[in-house]
Amino acid sequence: MLLLQYPVCKLLLTLSKKNAPPEPDIQCEVKGLGFLSFELVEIIDRNYANLHGKSYSTRKKLREYYSSLPQNTKDKFDKLYSNGMIFPHFENHSTLRQRIKLFPKIFDCLLSLDPQFDGDACQDVPEFKGKLKGINVSRGIFRGPIFDQPFAGSIGDPTIKRLNSKFQKKYQKNNTLHLLAHIDLNPMFPDDVWLNGTKDFVRKSLETSQFERVWIFDFQKSAIKFVYP
Repeated sequence: MLLLQYPVCKLLLTLSKKNAPPEPDIQCEVKGLGFLSFELVEIIDRNYANLHGKSYSTRKKLREYYSSLPQNTKDKFDKLYSNGMIFPHFENHSTLRQRIKLFPKIFDCLLSLDPQFDGDACQDVPEFKGKLKGINVSRGIFRGPIFDQPFAGSIGDPTIKRLNSKFQKKYQKNNTLHLLAHIDLNPMFPDDVWLNGTKDFVRKSLETSQFERVWIFDFQKSAIKFVYP
């Protein structure tokens, strides 16, 4: 149980050198125990990860487009939104390319609003139908314009599915093999919702896998949530 305290987990998860399949991801030497191998897996809902990545890319492209505006247009925009935070609400299924194509129209809509406009705008633009629900503008005590790209979507519990994806694989190993699952980006349900079922799955499935021990580490809380056996 003392093998992996959370500083060691963090070290393993930040190592850049990884082995190529079918070898486990990482091999390290532990004083008194010799060489151990670790296969890593992130506990994350793929749908959530895709939405999060697309949201990040959209925000980045919005800022790039804003920076590339002609200087006179940018000056006008800066004056209108010197204390503004801008939230374009794209449909989740819209692609990044579709979103980028809408940027000129989005900025045209924003430039047409009254100074100090606050609220939801640009909701009935034909070109936005099915791709953009509208644009929310909020005002505050900050230096604008600030662009953000929120998203909403359902999030499932991917824990057992992600663990099982590793349990089903065959590894080329020369020493003891551990599975280190880590939680980082994915929002998790309360422990009493997901953890008991995960424990039962690991206890029932471990013997048929090549792993001798399973760890679940929460990166955000710097805590080991579960280890077996």
